[in-house]
This record gives sequence, structure tokens and C-alpha cells, in this order.
Amino acid sequence: MGQRVLNEYLEGTANGTTADAYSSALVLDARSFMNGTILIKNTHSTNVMSYKITGYANYAGTIPIADVSEADINAGASATYERSASKPRGKIIVEVKSKVASTPATFTVEYIQVM
Repeated sequence: MGQRVLNEYLEGTANGTTADAYSSALVLDARSFMNGTILIKNTHSTNVMSYKITGYANYAGTIPIADVSEADINAGASATYERSASKPRGKIIVEVKSKVASTPATFTVEYIQVM
């Protein structure tokens, strides 16, 4: 999924379809990176999707940090999450679900992490 560029960046893309319950769209190992951007786009033409972003202080951590508790993305719209050195994380998880039961939406997640 991820591709290292010039040994200073890690970037990648994930695609999928939402379901009625939250599922992981992206799990990032953020231990070696201090800054980054995650873009989440609802690529569906009509259905709304929900997302949340959870961080952990270390990769194997069990105490979640709600970086984005829950938010909606309308059809065709996108959301941006910026991470900086002031908010270090060991792991970041992007989870998505359908806003309305039985109305799945398609999505794309793009990210870049910088040392």
C-alpha cells in the first residue's frame, strides 16, 4: 500500500466501499514520521459516508486518542487531516462507514508522511 520516496516520505492510496459498521480504511505506522496529511474523498455520486481518525501513542497501544471523533463527508466531497510534530502518534487508523444503513459509498484515502 505505501511507497517510500527518497527515504524521506511515505505515501499511498487506499480505495474501498463503506459498510453499515466502522471498518479500517487505512492503518498507518507513524513512528518514524513527524508530519503528514491524510485526504479522504467520498467518490460516490449520492450517498453520504462517516469517518473517524484514531491515534495511539505507540504502535501496540491500547489507549485511543480521538483525533477526529466522527464526521460526515457528503457525496463528491473530501476531508483533510493534518498531523504535525506537536501531535506525535505511533499509529493512526482511519475508519469509515455508511451514514445511512444499506446505502454504501465508495471512497479513496490518500496520505503522505514526512520525516
